[in-house]
Amino acid sequence: HYRADLKPGEDRQMPLSFSLAEDRQSLEIRYPALFRADVFDLKLILVSGSVVTPLHLYCSLKHLPAATEEQMVSLRAGEVKKDLEPGNVERGEALFTEFSCVGCHSLSEQKLTGPPLLGIGARATVEDLRESILKPNAKITKGYQAGMPSFEGVLDEQSLADLITYLKSL
Repeated sequence: HYRADLKPGEDRQMPLSFSLAEDRQSLEIRYPALFRADVFDLKLILVSGSVVTPLHLYCSLKHLPAATEEQMVSLRAGEVKKDLEPGNVERGEALFTEFSCVGCHSLSEQKLTGPPLLGIGARATVEDLRESILKPNAKITKGYQAGMPSFEGVLDEQSLADLITYLKSL
């Protein structure tokens, strides 16, 4: 997870438009500018009745031209800053699922690659959880090895607040 300026994080763009083909088999998504990338992660949310499914499509855009520094500055200038809302348990739970945290951390006492999170809300402070998400190798839980990726620059401040609120609810 590195931005084009080589800092931790991801460069993000909002699409200009979406359109479904007449045959309802393909979706066209238009972006203001797409450039060469090692990994392009298209995040979609599919809704069918009451079922909501996050979907990530990964592909390589190495065939596209590389962005110039001027173009990257222009893209970053379009980022919108918003006021931070209180953390939201439901959004945090969705992020926990979206980033596949449950693949390494059980919500029971079962030991997986990472420590179980049952009761983590009572055992860890907000600051501890923040550090574990952003700098996971700063403190390693006894009996486990370093290996969790950092989400620094991947989660914005609102998403981080939501995820921590969810973890504190456990």
